[in-house]
Amino acid sequence: TEHRLDAPPRLIPSPLSNLLTLWIKPDDTFEILIDGSVVRQGSLLKDMVPPLQPAKTLLVGHEAEADSRDEAETKKAAASGIPNPAYFKLEHAHRLRNINAVAMELWTVEGGTAFDNLIFAKSIDAARAFAKKTFEMRRVKEEELRRHLDAVHLAWREEFAEKQRALEAEFEEAKASSSPSVLDRLTVALQQMAEATGLSPFFLAALAVSVVCLLLLCCGRKRRRTPPPRTQNEEEKKKR
Repeated sequence: TEHRLDAPPRLIPSPLSNLLTLWIKPDDTFEILIDGSVVRQGSLLKDMVPPLQPAKTLLVGHEAEADSRDEAETKKAAASGIPNPAYFKLEHAHRLRNINAVAMELWTVEGGTAFDNLIFAKSIDAARAFAKKTFEMRRVKEEELRRHLDAVHLAWREEFAEKQRALEAEFEEAKASSSPSVLDRLTVALQQMAEATGLSPFFLAALAVSVVCLLLLCCGRKRRRTPPPRTQNEEEKKKR
């Protein structure tokens, strides 16, 4: 039967390696540590799903319903429940059987996860000594590399920002030295009119375009040319 820990701790993603430790104690309790800090404590007999040791009695019918209604009724129902044929008393739950393999079940969307330096020890002191020779030395190197990469990234960002400021200053200087275009003049005029009238610049621009179109329609029509008078020779040719 597979037994899972109820409410297991979560590992916060980190760019550095982590040290995971499961300490099973002789009193059938356990501790889970991440980088040497305790993140979960519990009992092997109470905090596993399903429990390592089955319940003595089973609740059925109205007795099982009473368990969800009232705590006092629950205790009474448990005392009068039917015996569990699968019950057995588990002694020394901390004594594990022979371990032939280790499996890692990961629920993650992050790639690049790897495990190394696995150790099974009979004492927490032996595990800590092994971690001091492996994990702690590696963590020092990782932190040095991390600080170096952060410094390189910070220098690159500062250099990029300096180049951006230089380009913006060059653009503003070129813009100030050049004569304003027709579009710039129109923009300034619209802004001044908007400040004077309190109207929106977009409304004033639309109004100006409408006035220009109306003037073109009214004044831009071509007059029909009157034909020149015919000469006498042209009249004679037409009569023939």
